[in-house]
Amino acid sequence: MRVPLACVALLLTACPSDGSSKKPPAAKPAPAAEVDPAPEAKPVAKPDAEPVAKPDAKPVAKPDEGPTATVTEDSKFPLPQMLGKAPTEIQPRLGDPTGKGMSRKSCVRFLPKRTWFECAYSFQRYVDPTSTYDAISVTYEDGISTGLAFEAIPGEGAFDPKAALAQLGVTLVGEPKLSKPEDNVELWSWFNGAARLRVHGRQYRVEVSSVDGKWETSKVEFILNDPLTEAQKKTVRPPAAPASGG
Repeated sequence: MRVPLACVALLLTACPSDGSSKKPPAAKPAPAAEVDPAPEAKPVAKPDAEPVAKPDAKPVAKPDEGPTATVTEDSKFPLPQMLGKAPTEIQPRLGDPTGKGMSRKSCVRFLPKRTWFECAYSFQRYVDPTSTYDAISVTYEDGISTGLAFEAIPGEGAFDPKAALAQLGVTLVGEPKLSKPEDNVELWSWFNGAARLRVHGRQYRVEVSSVDGKWETSKVEFILNDPLTEAQKKTVRPPAAPASGG
């Protein structure tokens, strides 16, 4: 029997017995190991920015908001009757002048820095006809009283600045700043925000002082520190240049 040539060429390959020539089936590749597909790249979520810690914001009191100082008429010289008045209105309540007084052509405010502007300023010290105080001083700006000072507030024991104010019918809102201009002098200062003192709608700052902590050397001052009017702003004087060193 003749062996088909195809079988001779393929020696080891089995040939069909029917003599037909067929290619052996191709070997199937080994299945590739399954690999989990790489996860889709997702944008990295940025953490929410943490808010910067801020101190609790304190509301800023406007000039017409919040508690104001108490001013009563229960005193010998009530502030509403002494401040914001023409000399002819308040001088009958006072005694004779103790001297010639002083005058100049400029006034000053502290809002918050010292500001000078043009105005007719005068200062006069008077005798107290009630003999309650050693003297009462009055300052005037353009013919209107804008400041009062009472000397030697009567009292007993250790000097108390708030008690001195109470004798004048005044109770302020905030706490004062204490300073010592000299070793034996104490000065309590209430600026606008601490004083919250308004008389006829205008703001005043307050100073109380004592020498050696005695009532007989004490002094209480009420000083106008209201914002400048538009007319006054036009007359503001530039600060003086510092003197050059020699």
